[in-house]
Amino acid sequence: MQEAELKFTHVSGYVLEEFDFASYEYESIGVDIDVGPKGVDGSNIFFAFFVTPNFMADPARAHDSTPAEWTDERKIIVSAIALKPIQDALNAILEPSLALGWPECIDRLRINLLWEYEGMEPVEPHR
Repeated sequence: MQEAELKFTHVSGYVLEEFDFASYEYESIGVDIDVGPKGVDGSNIFFAFFVTPNFMADPARAHDSTPAEWTDERKIIVSAIALKPIQDALNAILEPSLALGWPECIDRLRINLLWEYEGMEPVEPHR
């Protein structure tokens, strides 16, 4: 089994851990997640959309301001748009998925995340 690994997480061009959440004033945020085979260059990109309960409670905000691909099932509800709640939610999604190996983790991650190749089959990176 080819192992899978998290390669990179970023928000608006910043590494997740370096993003300034303290100055971020919104109730939702998108995070890009790169996942690929361990020890191999290349990855598949997934997009996670984190929202607060307040975001979901406001029908106008929860439905009119988000792209159609972000169904309610794909919105990941966190207590606050802050590093710790987002990391905890990501770990809960990523750890069991990555344990499946490559490329099986792709199908599992597509449940909660938007895949860059949505609607297409997984693409194996060149070795």
